[in-house]
Amino acid sequence: MRAAAAASLRELVETLSPEPALRDGLTAALSGADPVARAAALDALRVLRLGDTALFADSLADSDVTVRIAAVRALVSVDAAEVLARAATADPSREVRVAIAKALATVADGRLAATLSAAPGPDRLHSPRLESSLTEPALIESALTELVDDPDALVRAAAYEALGRAGCPLPWPDARGRRCPTRPGRYGPAPPPPCPSRTPASRSLPSPRPSPTRTPTSARPRWRH
Repeated sequence: MRAAAAASLRELVETLSPEPALRDGLTAALSGADPVARAAALDALRVLRLGDTALFADSLADSDVTVRIAAVRALVSVDAAEVLARAATADPSREVRVAIAKALATVADGRLAATLSAAPGPDRLHSPRLESSLTEPALIESALTELVDDPDALVRAAAYEALGRAGCPLPWPDARGRRCPTRPGRYGPAPPPPCPSRTPASRSLPSPRPSPTRTPTSARPRWRH
């Protein structure tokens, strides 16, 4: 029954009016016993823009994984990069850490796009607002770099993808922790050497063995016409 009500709330949430009374009811649902109801309340607060960073950050300590993932989505809607960065490696769930890595990349993309659109003119790449927005993602880069060393392979893959989306330099970690000599500033094994030249397949294949029952062409008699 509660699961059906939560599904109906998600489908009809855009038809609701964001009123203070509705916010109070959804906030009260966050302390309920049913995790499905708590996750649905977070989604409704996010869509209706009735929540803030402090409200959503409290749900990161929820005991249910689904609720914490819903809290991550809600924190993206309020652009809470600092809260997400602090929680990147603190959550014991692999699914939550993957969600945080993707969320950090989304926040970084949104901030850069908003800054570029708000700075018109040919000199927007040198505007003070853009420079401040580019120095701010240092916290995001630090959190994603820590996720690169996560023991779970799915988390590491999500962190690499997020670093690429956020425009951060990839650390290229190696199991031996050695700096790559062929790529300054990068870590990881050197690229494989180029493949040596090989003999074409037509030359390397052995010639077919002659058939003992077939007369060679050069030995056939020539008939005069």
